[in-house]
Amino acid sequence: MDRSCPLCTAGPEPQHSWVWTLPLITGCTIHRRRLLTRAELVTAELGGNGVAGAPVTEPVAALENYTHQALTAGAVRLAGRRVHAAVWFRLLRTLLDELSLSTTGLSRASARTLNQVWQAAGLTPRAGIRIWAPYEHLSWPRQENLLTAAAVAVDLAAQRRLRPRGTLAEVLATPSAEPVYPGDDPRRAPDSPAARILDFRGLYRRTEYSELFDELARTVRTDPDTARRVLAFLVRTDPSPANLDRERDILIRDTGMPPEFVRTRTETEALLILHGYEPGEVARALAELCAESPSRGTDGQRTNLFVPDDLARLRSRLDR
Repeated sequence: MDRSCPLCTAGPEPQHSWVWTLPLITGCTIHRRRLLTRAELVTAELGGNGVAGAPVTEPVAALENYTHQALTAGAVRLAGRRVHAAVWFRLLRTLLDELSLSTTGLSRASARTLNQVWQAAGLTPRAGIRIWAPYEHLSWPRQENLLTAAAVAVDLAAQRRLRPRGTLAEVLATPSAEPVYPGDDPRRAPDSPAARILDFRGLYRRTEYSELFDELARTVRTDPDTARRVLAFLVRTDPSPANLDRERDILIRDTGMPPEFVRTRTETEALLILHGYEPGEVARALAELCAESPSRGTDGQRTNLFVPDDLARLRSRLDR
């Protein structure tokens, strides 16, 4: 396509862009004016009219800015997130094809969406196409109308006035704010099932005990720290290795607690040595971790129980 921006080509040092030859751009991204063909330039000069093209609308300017980013930077910063240029061109090509479809074969919701776009663009539906043809086979005036409608559709989606569908729909609109849990009040003691097991105040009925233990069993299967607290509570009257192994086996068998949730100090040390760490360094790292976290114990027992987070901290310490 032989088009140009009169403002860019005017002056002693005229500027040209290869992007103007592509049927994906309707205006100059610098001056935001419509590109003119050679015939339009000659007609304007012979008629004594201003040579500068008409200004493009905001939606069209935004769409062409996305395309310019894809062509020059290889990526596009859309409202939802940054995408690769190939993703943008696939999205744009799909949108142009869908805008050229007849509504007779579509669902009522899809037909309503297409009509909404064409009405907002103020153009003839399907750009006046009677028999469908690929975008590349259409005349430039119809291509320009489809690009304008595509720009309006992207703008409506960004404003959430249109609800796009498909795997790429989320990239067209700014993500809506999602509620985030504000966190626990640090002045309050944690109200976990394990905490309530350790404090029987407020439990008066048998049903409350049953519900609490059911909830505790579910939490032990998913929360390593709760599993450690419960095991430490169960063995605090008899912290011998034999009793600890017995109670842990019961938790694994009866509640479904993953075996790796709680390991003894001996098991943790053996596991780290098995992974290639020096025994002396492992013993030093274990001693430092226990000294730094004295609150990990219940009557001193929980300091000898290690969860996956402790193992990760030990590995990080040993890898220094």
